[in-house]
Amino acid sequence: MQIKKGIYIIYWEVSIMKASKLIKSKYKSILESYVDIENMLYDVEFIHKLRVNIRELRSLLYFYKPILKQKKYNSFNDFLKNLSGQFSKLREIQIGKEVYHDYCVKKDISYPNEFSEILITIEEAIVSDLKRNLIPQKELEDNKMTLYSLVKRLDSDENLKSFSKKRIKTMSKKISKKINEIEFNDIEEIHDLRIELKKLKYALKYLPDYIKDYTLLPEDLTNEYSDLLGFLLDKYSILNILSAYPDVFDAYHKSYSRGLFEGYLYNELATSKEILENMKAAIGDLNTNNL
Repeated sequence: MQIKKGIYIIYWEVSIMKASKLIKSKYKSILESYVDIENMLYDVEFIHKLRVNIRELRSLLYFYKPILKQKKYNSFNDFLKNLSGQFSKLREIQIGKEVYHDYCVKKDISYPNEFSEILITIEEAIVSDLKRNLIPQKELEDNKMTLYSLVKRLDSDENLKSFSKKRIKTMSKKISKKINEIEFNDIEEIHDLRIELKKLKYALKYLPDYIKDYTLLPEDLTNEYSDLLGFLLDKYSILNILSAYPDVFDAYHKSYSRGLFEGYLYNELATSKEILENMKAAIGDLNTNNL
């Protein structure tokens, strides 16, 4: 009996050690990929993966936020937010190019074409500006020890298991409420909800399996809803890009192409909202059954 107890204690100590180890490993991968960042700005998959890694790290830190030193947490989280945020415009135009390509394929429009060249010109301008203002590699190196110090206490927190159960339940309850109240015409609401969903999504992805039993939202539903909100936000961001560069669409034929593309985007938005409304109702029924 005593041996079993000893084995259980050792097992749990190893489990909680994984929390800080996982966080450090995630930051290490960000550091390693950032080394050649200037030469990778046109690589769509690279930029996407880098931003996902940063979001995953921020989500893991957010999960443990209540038991971390707040001042240090806020400082490091702000740094990660700026690190990812510097690529926001680039990521948006890259998504815009992908969506426009798919649109051309669906509508049997010749590609590449004059409109796609305009999108490339916008991308080049964004990359040029980004290269002049990139957060230097040294800042990532300098912040490494800050992170290590921040998560050190996770290795010795005796209440980490009970905290994790309560935390995941609280997070999913908060998201369920937001879904119930969401209006799909409010971009800020949509964006805020997707951020909360991603925090839950990555927590469920990386944290121990026992935590999943305490979420009010199934993991597959969380992932699907997050992806659909992302699809919706992508369309909104492309429309914003098109309105932010009016001068490049000055010629009549360019303006006409833009109008057709915008019409396509609005149709896609309408379809996405309908799907999300149906899922919203399904989630509401699920929450009612869990009460």
